[in-house]
Formats: sequence, structure tokens, C-alpha cells
Amino acid sequence: MLWPFPGNTNITANFNDPRPLSNPGKHPHGAIDIGLKVGSPIIAPERGTLFGYYSIRPVESIYWPVGEQVDNPYRNYFYDMYGGLLVLKGDSGITHIFTHIYMNQLRNKNKCLSKWKPLEQKANARFPIFCERSENVRVYPGAEIGNSGNAGYSTGAHCHYEQHRGFKWQSWEDRPDPEKTDWKEFK
Repeated sequence: MLWPFPGNTNITANFNDPRPLSNPGKHPHGAIDIGLKVGSPIIAPERGTLFGYYSIRPVESIYWPVGEQVDNPYRNYFYDMYGGLLVLKGDSGITHIFTHIYMNQLRNKNKCLSKWKPLEQKANARFPIFCERSENVRVYPGAEIGNSGNAGYSTGAHCHYEQHRGFKWQSWEDRPDPEKTDWKEFK
């Protein structure tokens, strides 16, 4: 796999670092943070299927109900917490999640993602969550797939980068540590 942040190896939060914001000291990070300038490129680490996603909730305590399907197991990554997401379902079986992307970069400036649609919600839904998802796009290693931002619960410009086994959400203890990936390029 290719390192997704060309020219930058500034890891500002490691996989096992305790979370200082939402649950201080309650659980390790489960991702790595890469300190990047806003607008820095993110490249596809491997061949796979890419889509962009963001969801906006009117109240911080609202979450998607268990079992509610929106074609995205990362549906509770809300814009106020994580910003916009890039989701790359890699051919290797690893799903790569990149967060804290500004909505305008994701929705309007991203060269890969041009077709977006609101996700359907049931007419009787109690949860007024607005979300959009781009169409799937096939990408190849090294293709620029987006740009870093500083949206959501972010304390500085960076990209929060998670890996999951398969296309399903995993709790932090079951995720691969991106720092231990066999990167072909780390510069």
C-alpha cells in the first residue's frame, strides 16, 4: 500500500493515544492523526471503490437508530464531530476512512466525486438527519482522492485516518493500526 499523505509523515496522534476530547482517557484513539495544512492532498493507498459522505444532525445527541440503513456503516460520523468523510473500500479487504474534510472540499472541489445524492430516510423517521453520499468511484493507487481539512471536533488542521477490516464499522480494539501497515512509500 502507498502512504496516503505524500511528503508528510507528521503523526500527531498515535493509534493507542487516549482521547482528550470526547471521552478523556476512556479509550485509545483507534486511528492516527496526520498533521497537515488545510488542502493538503490525500491519495488512494490502494485500488478500490471510493465514496464521499457527510451527515448533519440538528442536535448533538441524535444518532441513527440501530438497524437504520443508509448504505454506510460509518453513518454516525457526523459533520459536527468528524467533518466530511472519504471512504475507500480497498481491494485488499481494508476500508480506509479519512475524516475532518471540509464539506465544500468534499462536495464541490473534489475531482473524483462529482455525483451526489441525498440519502433516503423513512417518512416517519424521528431523526431529522440530513446526509449526502457520492456515487461510488473506482480509484487506483496514487490517485488524488481529496484534501485535508479542519472540520468537526478538530483542534488543528489534520486528517484522522482509520482502517477497518472489511466494509463494516469496528470498535477501536478490533481495527488494524495504520502505523503498522506495510507502506511502500512513507515519505
